[in-house]
Amino acid sequence: MRRLVRHFLSSFLGLLIASICAHAQSDQAALVHFGDLIEVDVIGSLEYDWRGSLNPEGFLDGLDTVPNQVYGLCQSEGNLSASIEKELKFLNNPKVAVRILDRSNRAVAFLSGAVRSPKRFQIKRPVNLNELRKQKLQVEEYV
Repeated sequence: MRRLVRHFLSSFLGLLIASICAHAQSDQAALVHFGDLIEVDVIGSLEYDWRGSLNPEGFLDGLDTVPNQVYGLCQSEGNLSASIEKELKFLNNPKVAVRILDRSNRAVAFLSGAVRSPKRFQIKRPVNLNELRKQKLQVEEYV
Protein backbone atom coordinates (compact mmCIF):
# COMPACT_ATOMS: atom_id res chain seq x y z
CA MET A 1 0.00 0.00 0.00
CA ARG A 2 2.79 2.37 0.93
CA ARG A 3 4.54 1.67 -2.37
CA LEU A 4 1.32 2.44 -4.27
CA VAL A 5 0.93 5.77 -2.47
CA ARG A 6 4.57 6.65 -3.13
CA HIS A 7 4.14 5.76 -6.82
CA PHE A 8 0.99 7.90 -7.03
CA LEU A 9 2.70 10.85 -5.38
CA SER A 10 5.75 10.63 -7.64
CA SER A 11 3.48 10.42 -10.70
CA PHE A 12 1.51 13.42 -9.50
CA LEU A 13 4.72 15.36 -8.87
CA GLY A 14 5.91 14.45 -12.37
CA LEU A 15 2.69 15.80 -13.89
CA LEU A 16 3.02 18.95 -11.81
CA ILE A 17 6.58 19.47 -12.99
CA ALA A 18 5.54 18.88 -16.61
CA SER A 19 2.86 21.55 -16.32
CA ILE A 20 5.36 23.94 -14.72
CA CYS A 21 7.79 23.29 -17.58
CA ALA A 22 5.05 23.90 -20.14
CA HIS A 23 4.21 27.14 -18.36
CA ALA A 24 7.88 28.16 -18.37
CA GLN A 25 8.16 27.37 -22.08
CA SER A 26 5.08 29.48 -22.77
CA ASP A 27 6.92 32.36 -21.09
CA GLN A 28 9.54 32.05 -23.81
CA ALA A 29 6.78 32.25 -26.44
CA ALA A 30 5.57 35.53 -24.85
CA LEU A 31 2.02 34.49 -23.96
CA VAL A 32 -0.09 36.85 -21.87
CA HIS A 33 -1.09 35.60 -18.40
CA PHE A 34 -2.72 36.99 -15.29
CA GLY A 35 -0.46 39.47 -13.51
CA ASP A 36 1.37 40.63 -16.66
CA LEU A 37 1.68 44.34 -17.36
CA ILE A 38 0.72 44.81 -21.02
CA GLU A 39 1.31 47.79 -23.30
CA VAL A 40 -0.81 48.40 -26.40
CA ASP A 41 0.66 50.93 -28.82
CA VAL A 42 -1.45 52.09 -31.76
CA ILE A 43 1.21 53.34 -34.16
CA GLY A 44 0.73 57.00 -35.02
CA SER A 45 -1.87 57.70 -32.35
CA LEU A 46 -1.52 58.60 -28.69
CA GLU A 47 -5.20 58.61 -27.75
CA TYR A 48 -5.65 54.86 -28.39
CA ASP A 49 -2.52 53.70 -26.55
CA TRP A 50 -3.14 51.65 -23.39
CA ARG A 51 -1.23 50.07 -20.51
CA GLY A 52 -2.76 47.65 -18.03
CA SER A 53 -3.44 44.03 -17.18
CA LEU A 54 -6.14 41.37 -17.54
CA ASN A 55 -9.37 41.34 -15.56
CA PRO A 56 -10.44 38.10 -13.77
CA GLU A 57 -12.32 36.95 -16.89
CA GLY A 58 -9.18 37.21 -19.06
CA PHE A 59 -10.08 40.38 -21.01
CA LEU A 60 -7.91 43.50 -21.26
CA ASP A 61 -9.01 45.55 -18.26
CA GLY A 62 -9.86 49.17 -19.04
CA LEU A 63 -9.26 49.17 -22.80
CA ASP A 64 -12.18 51.53 -23.45
CA THR A 65 -11.19 52.72 -26.93
CA VAL A 66 -12.51 49.56 -28.63
CA PRO A 67 -16.23 48.78 -28.91
CA ASN A 68 -15.95 45.13 -27.74
CA GLN A 69 -13.80 43.55 -25.06
CA VAL A 70 -10.59 41.89 -26.25
CA TYR A 71 -9.72 38.47 -24.78
CA GLY A 72 -6.03 38.29 -23.92
CA LEU A 73 -5.43 35.29 -21.66
CA CYS A 74 -2.86 32.84 -23.14
CA GLN A 75 -2.68 34.87 -26.36
CA SER A 76 0.63 35.69 -28.00
CA GLU A 77 1.58 39.31 -28.48
CA GLY A 78 1.02 38.98 -32.25
CA ASN A 79 -2.43 37.40 -31.92
CA LEU A 80 -3.47 40.00 -29.38
CA SER A 81 -2.36 42.87 -31.62
CA ALA A 82 -4.31 41.33 -34.54
CA SER A 83 -7.43 41.11 -32.35
CA ILE A 84 -7.09 44.75 -31.32
CA GLU A 85 -6.55 45.80 -34.95
CA LYS A 86 -9.86 44.09 -35.87
CA GLU A 87 -11.63 46.00 -33.10
CA LEU A 88 -10.12 49.31 -34.26
CA LYS A 89 -11.63 48.90 -37.74
CA PHE A 90 -13.07 52.43 -37.53
CA LEU A 91 -9.48 53.72 -37.93
CA ASN A 92 -7.85 53.76 -41.36
CA ASN A 93 -5.57 50.68 -41.51
CA PRO A 94 -4.50 50.62 -37.81
CA LYS A 95 -1.15 49.10 -36.83
CA VAL A 96 -0.95 47.83 -33.26
CA ALA A 97 2.09 46.70 -31.29
CA VAL A 98 1.56 44.72 -28.07
CA ARG A 99 4.35 44.12 -25.56
CA ILE A 100 4.47 42.39 -22.20
CA LEU A 101 6.33 44.87 -20.01
CA ASP A 102 6.42 43.01 -16.69
CA ARG A 103 5.89 39.34 -15.82
CA SER A 104 6.90 39.52 -12.17
CA ASN A 105 3.33 39.43 -10.78
CA ARG A 106 2.54 35.98 -12.16
CA ALA A 107 1.33 33.31 -9.78
CA VAL A 108 3.88 31.13 -8.04
CA ALA A 109 4.08 27.33 -8.24
CA PHE A 110 3.35 25.28 -5.13
CA LEU A 111 5.16 22.03 -4.38
CA SER A 112 3.55 20.07 -1.59
CA GLY A 113 2.90 16.49 -0.58
CA ALA A 114 5.68 14.12 0.43
CA VAL A 115 8.36 16.77 0.83
CA ARG A 116 10.47 17.59 3.87
CA SER A 117 9.64 21.27 4.00
CA PRO A 118 6.86 22.64 1.77
CA LYS A 119 7.71 26.05 0.28
CA ARG A 120 6.52 28.43 -2.41
CA PHE A 121 8.75 29.02 -5.44
CA GLN A 122 8.64 31.15 -8.53
CA ILE A 123 10.38 29.02 -11.14
CA LYS A 124 12.07 31.13 -13.78
CA ARG A 125 13.30 28.35 -16.08
CA PRO A 126 12.25 24.83 -17.15
CA VAL A 127 13.13 22.18 -14.55
CA ASN A 128 12.96 18.40 -14.35
CA LEU A 129 12.14 16.03 -11.52
CA ASN A 130 15.75 15.03 -10.84
CA GLU A 131 16.69 18.64 -10.12
CA LEU A 132 13.91 18.88 -7.56
CA ARG A 133 14.86 15.57 -5.92
CA LYS A 134 18.49 16.63 -5.52
CA GLN A 135 17.38 20.06 -4.25
CA LYS A 136 19.86 21.83 -6.52
CA LEU A 137 17.13 23.96 -8.05
CA GLN A 138 18.11 27.60 -8.27
CA VAL A 139 14.85 29.49 -7.91
CA GLU A 140 13.69 32.61 -6.23
CA GLU A 141 12.17 31.53 -2.93
CA TYR A 142 9.25 33.28 -1.26
CA VAL A 143 8.52 32.73 2.39
